[in-house]
Amino acid sequence: MNSSLKEIPCVTLSLETLQPILLRNLKQYFSHVEVEVTACPDLTEKPFQFPLSNISEGASLDVGGPQNLTPRPNLEKKYSPTQLLELCNILQIPNGVIFGPCAGPFWEVEQLCEMVACKKSSLGKSNSFIGLVDTNTQKAVCKPTMSNNFGFVGNFFVTWAEKSSSVLKIKVSKRLRDENFTGSIRKAIAESFPEQVISLGGLFTVSNATVNCHVVQEFSSSSLETAGNVNNWLQLVKFFAFKSPMTFACVMHCFDPGYKLCMEHSHGLNEGLGQLGHYHSDLEPELVEYEGVFSLASKIIRIDMPEK
Repeated sequence: MNSSLKEIPCVTLSLETLQPILLRNLKQYFSHVEVEVTACPDLTEKPFQFPLSNISEGASLDVGGPQNLTPRPNLEKKYSPTQLLELCNILQIPNGVIFGPCAGPFWEVEQLCEMVACKKSSLGKSNSFIGLVDTNTQKAVCKPTMSNNFGFVGNFFVTWAEKSSSVLKIKVSKRLRDENFTGSIRKAIAESFPEQVISLGGLFTVSNATVNCHVVQEFSSSSLETAGNVNNWLQLVKFFAFKSPMTFACVMHCFDPGYKLCMEHSHGLNEGLGQLGHYHSDLEPELVEYEGVFSLASKIIRIDMPEK
């Protein structure tokens, strides 16, 4: 892993400051809105059922980027959460656990895949999942993996594993606009804090509606330097209308001060239904219900920023 990194300080805010802003501003995106600051629930229980008991304050890690896939995939871009946690130790960042969305270990799976990573401590085991498209049936597959590796791009939140803390809990339903759940949160914050570096990490669930997700399944056979080649490759990106409920790991930023940040990245799963993919939106705005818990990052660590 290229060890080049930059530390980007975030605006100092409290959850209590964001709570009334989100409560007010999210009402233009959803018919029903609840926002509160509360103790983090046990995330291993319903509705989240994620392999992580709680989240607290921490830092966001932005690794690589989609640029590593164009114009041809840079197959040298291989990373490890273990390395990231060791790096956090050096930077004295609380790092009991790292979780978030990333591209899976393509060199191990032998095809492109999506990943939801979750790893407790640099010495602990992985509780991660990969999602891919079965090349024979073209159906989605979700399975646990003990791999500690990912490729190309990853967005993570690093936090204490067992420290109890308050979180921002957001419950909304009946989407009113085209903006998806994460996009509406980012815009709701940016309305009150324009061009301010604010970063959140957490989990959210989608229930009572189908979910539009993609799973990238293979590399482009041609250089992605023209619009035509890009469009041809996008035909290989498999979109699914996944059934709910699904739980998503999410990292999002409200402003990029010039570091080629991935502004929002969410991967979610329902292991029992064999579903894991990259979140785009729900497909039934009249029915959808979202519930999320988020914490604020004190800084964004930009790792291996693409040159292009």
